[in-house]
This record gives sequence, C-alpha cells and structure tokens, in this order.
Amino acid sequence: MQISNRNLNIDILRCLSIFIVISSHFDFRIHNSLDGTVGVVLFFIISGYCIQRSILKRNFLDFLKSRYLRLVPTFIVCVSFTAVFEHLYKDLYTSRHHDMGLQYFLSNIICIPFGNFPCDFTRLYFKGAPTGFPFVDGVYWSLLVEFRYYILISLMFLICNKNYKVVIITLSLFQFLSLINSNLNFYSKENDFALYLNFFIFGMIFYLYEIKKINFFYFLIPILNFFILSFISVQGISLNLNMNNFIIYFSTFIIFIFIMMILNNKKNYLISIAGYLTYPIYLIHYDVGIILINELSIILNKNISTAVVIFMIIFIAWVLDKTQILIIRKIKNFLKFI
Repeated sequence: MQISNRNLNIDILRCLSIFIVISSHFDFRIHNSLDGTVGVVLFFIISGYCIQRSILKRNFLDFLKSRYLRLVPTFIVCVSFTAVFEHLYKDLYTSRHHDMGLQYFLSNIICIPFGNFPCDFTRLYFKGAPTGFPFVDGVYWSLLVEFRYYILISLMFLICNKNYKVVIITLSLFQFLSLINSNLNFYSKENDFALYLNFFIFGMIFYLYEIKKINFFYFLIPILNFFILSFISVQGISLNLNMNNFIIYFSTFIIFIFIMMILNNKKNYLISIAGYLTYPIYLIHYDVGIILINELSIILNKNISTAVVIFMIIFIAWVLDKTQILIIRKIKNFLKFI
C-alpha cells in the first residue's frame, strides 16, 4: 500500500463508515437511527466516487481486473477464516451462519464476486428459481450489491464509450426497477440492488464535478430520485426507503460532501492504514466479533469485552491482509516460474 496514492478524505469516510457499522452490530451506537445500513450506504457513495475515478483511466478489462484483484483475494481469505472460526464454535452458537457445509462455503466464494448472476441463471434454468444460499457472514449482502454495481457500471461504460453523462442518466433510470414487483424471481436478493444505485451515482457525480467534467445541477438527479423513492416508500430486503428515514439517509450525502471538502492534498499514515483495513475489518467483524464478545463477556464486563474485541478484529484483519498479499505474491512467482 502506497500512502502517496491514497486520498485522506476517502480514508476518513471509510473509517467513519466502519465505525457506524461496528457500533450498530456491537450494540453501542450513538443514536438509534444510526444502524449499520447507514454506514454501508456511506461505503456505497465512496465506491461510486472511487470507481468513477478508476474507470476513466482504464479500459473495460483493465478496470475489472484491478477491481477483482483488489477485492476477491481478500474476500476469499476472510470468508475462509470466518467459516473455520464459525465451525469451531458450531456447538456453542447455532445461528444460520455457523457450520453450513462445504457447498454453501463454495457458493459464497464462487457466486458473490460475480454478483450471483451466473449462479442465478444456472439454477434458474435447472431448478426454476435463483440461488438461495446463506451467506457465511450476514454482512456479505452488501458485497453482492457492490459486485453487481461493478459489473453494471463496466458494461455501461463499455456500451456508452465512456460517455459518463449518458451512464449517469441511464443508471438513474435503472433504480426505478426497485418499484417493480419482486415476485418476478429472476435473480436473488430481489430489488435491493436498484434501491442503492442512488448512492453510487452520487459518488460518481461528486468526482466528475470535482474534476470539472459536469456542473453542479447533476447532483439534483440522485437527490430528486432519492426523494421520489422515499416519498413513494419503497421496500427491499435490507433497506426500506420512506419519509421517516429520509433525513438519516439523506445526511450521508451531506457527510460525504463535508468531509471531502475539509482537507486537501494532506496525508496521515495511521488514517490511511485504518482506511485501507476497513475492507477486511468489515468482512470479518460481525460473526467473528459477536462470538468473541460473547466468549469474553463470561469473564469480562460487556463494554470491556467489546473494546478488546474491536482491537482483536483490527489485528486479525491486518494479519489476513498480509496473508492474502503473501499468497498472491507466491502465485505470481509460481506463474512466472512455469
């Protein structure tokens, strides 16, 4: 990881996002309305910004290659660690996540990085219904949304020949698929993906506005669409948009703009390291963290247990990241050798 290539504002936002997610899952949230989905939504805005920056500099295949090399190795290592950890505690914790077997473990590794689409269509052909495997960790639903966005945005830029204005307008129309009755049953997780498109689009627009490719009025597209969906009250599996939670989700736009504008061209090593580690931390924190907190709470105060586990999760995430880097390096050396 090169600190010189990192955006401090983005790393601050990543740290804030993972704090909101962990505080919700570990039950010490600052406010009841700040549930984990708010932090995930902020991650999606960040993704929209970073992906727009990345895709303008690369062609279709180079972009997908860079994204998958960045995300999939870490994902596989973290899924494997979580699955083994859950298996070790299968007799003590019998939730839907634990000891689900090799079939579901492989389904997570193979299907999620491709947005479930190949698996959905294959099972739809043979079984008449999309895939329905459980996630090794419950937070992996957001990865499904993320990878689907990568696939869609790559195809959109390829088809539109990198005409970002056409891409933004087309994506903004895609989100209204969330209004369609999900009983069509063509792909897994129903209309959740379309519900989150607004947040990706907002991040994309911010980057294009930042480099002076579009004017300020383009921000009205995701804002107005978000208001319309909230006013209509659209319900998904992981997100329900309505006027009761409009302010809390709309605030993610404000938070993103505010933090992106307060610092310019500054570097901070610790924040950059923390921002870099938010991905593996997110992948392992939930099930592993809950198990560790429950175990430590037998001998320690609940708050102390939670604090200790947070540091443990950060350390484990660092070790797993180093592990995947080492594995990738050895694979590359082996391929050069043969």
